[in-house]
Amino acid sequence: MTKAPLALALILLAAPSCARGETIDGIAYGEKATLSGIWFTNFENSRFLECSDNCEGDSLSEWASIACADKSCAMLDQPARRIMGAKSQEPPEGAFRIRFIGRRGLAPHKSRYLGDGEKDVWIDQLLDIRRADEPR
Repeated sequence: MTKAPLALALILLAAPSCARGETIDGIAYGEKATLSGIWFTNFENSRFLECSDNCEGDSLSEWASIACADKSCAMLDQPARRIMGAKSQEPPEGAFRIRFIGRRGLAPHKSRYLGDGEKDVWIDQLLDIRRADEPR
């Protein structure tokens, strides 16, 4: 009997697991994590900057394009409309601090449209949202 199957099994168990990552809509994402930062949205853009206190990111290479488990990102839009006091169903506009359970994209990409971030982030569940200028 050969020891190769046992050795291979031990190597696979010791290696970083790709099983925790996931490919969604053709984009490879890493493991689920709790992420926080700034979500900026307007009539043509929706992007996320992962940060803690000092959230300054001028370069689009620092920002991530957003995709949501609910496809339309209503989990972000609806509470943002309430915060802003919007009475219509128009997309909200502004900057919001958000915290969510989601995944970071594993590979950067070239900007696909004006204002597009060069990273990707997937949002599974929104945990908290407030105006970006609101004190903690």
